[in-house]
Amino acid sequence: MFLLWSFHSWLNNTFFTIFLSTNPLEAREFLSVYGTRLSLWAALGMFVGLSGVFVYSSLHSRCCSLCSLLLCRVVSLVVMVACSALLAFKLMPNPSPLSYMADKNMLVRYIDVVTQTLAQNNAYINEYKHISHIIESGTSANIIENFSTLPNVVLILGESTQRNYMSLYGYKIDSTPALRALAKRGNLVVFDDVISPHSHTDLSLQKVLTFSNYENASTPWYMQQNLLDILNSAGYETYWLSNQEAISIYGNAPEIISRRAKHTRFSTLNDSFASGRIYDSVLLRLIDEARKQPSSKNFYIIHLMGTHINYKDRYPSSFAHFNKHSLIQNDLHTYPSNPAQALNQAALEIKAHYLNAIAYNDHIVSEIIDKFAAVDSVVIYLSDHGDEVFDFRDFVGHTESIGSRFMVEIPFMIYMSDTFKRKHKQLAEQITQARHLPFMTDDLIHTLLDLLGIVSADSLKSRALFHPSYNAKRPRIYNGQDYDKTLRPIK
Repeated sequence: MFLLWSFHSWLNNTFFTIFLSTNPLEAREFLSVYGTRLSLWAALGMFVGLSGVFVYSSLHSRCCSLCSLLLCRVVSLVVMVACSALLAFKLMPNPSPLSYMADKNMLVRYIDVVTQTLAQNNAYINEYKHISHIIESGTSANIIENFSTLPNVVLILGESTQRNYMSLYGYKIDSTPALRALAKRGNLVVFDDVISPHSHTDLSLQKVLTFSNYENASTPWYMQQNLLDILNSAGYETYWLSNQEAISIYGNAPEIISRRAKHTRFSTLNDSFASGRIYDSVLLRLIDEARKQPSSKNFYIIHLMGTHINYKDRYPSSFAHFNKHSLIQNDLHTYPSNPAQALNQAALEIKAHYLNAIAYNDHIVSEIIDKFAAVDSVVIYLSDHGDEVFDFRDFVGHTESIGSRFMVEIPFMIYMSDTFKRKHKQLAEQITQARHLPFMTDDLIHTLLDLLGIVSADSLKSRALFHPSYNAKRPRIYNGQDYDKTLRPIK
């Protein structure tokens, strides 16, 4: 019932995979956001109530007739099925719930989802351990050409940040003053037509950091070459610095790939429930420590908590710049798709928290950039996906079952230091010229390798954003839909 009501979906492999890759922090914050919803309490109440009926009838079976026991249980089952059916007809008219239920018994369906997902997760963990063993025993990535000379390359992975709430992208409230200043100085190139391949961290980064994409989906992501192994073989000193927790029930793609770096540091390892309450400023110290002994070629991946839900926990009180009155004063207190419909007070408060989280994220990203400003460096920032924040309906967060363009419209920008611009003029010009091209970040690995002058067995120039052969007409498919044809037109 909860999944039907809140996400318009049955339990499926995607939901269960996300559950397995969720860490304690994410689970707690999910409950803090969705735990107040009527759907969760209704589902919980029905479960407890019907369970109570069954338990009561079992305990009092001796004093009740067989007919009354059967009647009690049948009524309970009918109520449960009827409520589920009503929800299904209301929320999922296409395909029809009847056809779905006819396909498989619902109980069998749920058991099937769980067993299939567990089998898939076990398969990729066992396979990836095998692959890791082969790599660590001396097998290098298939590099065909290596002309890499860039000494400092930084990839900042943001979290749950939708670009439409950034003043850098035209939002009315000045939520990104530091990044706007960098863009005004000419050091920051802002790309205005970039989306993520998924609206979940694990699924998205599987594609961002490997050669996996929707075209080769028949090959599991963990069987693809990944960015860090290629850069290790190309002579880079690789670092993964993260303010996200490494541990989940089954592990996850970012954690597995992070172990391929020569140096991996997480801000917290011992206390799962402290993770996420540490602000992203902790990463500034980790960066300073990593830079104490630089090599001739350094590659840093910096994984932020960014604007991960619950938004009010993502920033210190000194960054509480905005509140619901800020939204009202700027005529941002209604649904953009329906200006006549005002947001309720709870939605306005959540939106304000999101803006404050974005403002703090602006500060952190600019501080990271500042640490590399005096040297020959290039810094790439993107978010793994976006969050929908009451943009056209009563929903906050991200899910692929009812995905929207707001969940994948992400910020993507590249900072070039003055030294970089002077030493690599042609490359700087290619980056600048590409700022309006359509791009999906499952092609980031092709773009980064091309930027660095590395050619591997799987890299393609047609998928490298800055290369003259880049294919700007490649369909950008999100959740089985062509973003440009079906999702982008939605206001």
